[in-house]
Amino acid sequence: MDGESTFPRWQVKGEPVFPDGQGGYVLATRSCPRRMVSDESLFLLSLYRHYKAGHLYESGGVSNQPAKYLEAMQLIEVAVNEHREG
Repeated sequence: MDGESTFPRWQVKGEPVFPDGQGGYVLATRSCPRRMVSDESLFLLSLYRHYKAGHLYESGGVSNQPAKYLEAMQLIEVAVNEHREG
């Protein structure tokens, strides 16, 4: 399989998140969502567990971390908390 289904197989409950190809968003898609996640995003997601345990990407403190890393960890934290609350 190439990550495509003949019907909307993957869905997220509650909020349209998949691009509909016309500038809007829909709840379900025929394309595997994994195909929408970049390798860089997967790498940053893999660092989140370490971040939560207090292990930072670069040596030193928070001010020594790349801005992109800190922004990613904050974004992931918000998403995790929303998932837990929702």
